[in-house]
Amino acid sequence: TWAASIPAQPVNTMVKWYIMAWDDAGGRSIRMNATGDPFSYTVMSTPSEDAAIPGYSVVSIISITIIAIISITTIHYRKHLKFKK
Repeated sequence: TWAASIPAQPVNTMVKWYIMAWDDAGGRSIRMNATGDPFSYTVMSTPSEDAAIPGYSVVSIISITIIAIISITTIHYRKHLKFKK
């Protein structure tokens, strides 16, 4: 069992990371991405600044959610009326 963490980094920082482990016999293993480079990601914002899904604005998400709720409610209501008749 093992655990690791990457400390918080400033916005727009590119973080590169990989896993290196040794066993009791001295064997070493390194885990990189599929191209053999370190894994990486760029810090976009802190969660409190922007909790939206990347690539979608909060307004878009709220609009889609409202449309979905109205659609589901309408379908349920129509099915309920159909079975009452």
